[in-house]
Amino acid sequence: MTRLRLSSSIISDTAKAFNVPMDRMLSESRVRPLACARFAAMKIIREERYLSAQTIARLLKRKDHTTVLNGIRQADKLLATDPAFRDAYMRAAG
Repeated sequence: MTRLRLSSSIISDTAKAFNVPMDRMLSESRVRPLACARFAAMKIIREERYLSAQTIARLLKRKDHTTVLNGIRQADKLLATDPAFRDAYMRAAG
């Protein structure tokens, strides 16, 4: 039986996997390492929890759902092209 992770656990696990402080995951900062970690969290939450983009935006303190949709697209691109991102993503996804 697969354990269903809480969205807050996914965010925390992603912060650890990407080696970024949890409080910075929810900050306004657009520094690349933080943005990449948020992209990964958005994609993992969407895939594991099937939450709406609007709900994910609220969880990550983003302005609106389009930020999440763009973040998921960015995560897909990075998974295809960036081995370091892919490794951290796989650790976070468990």
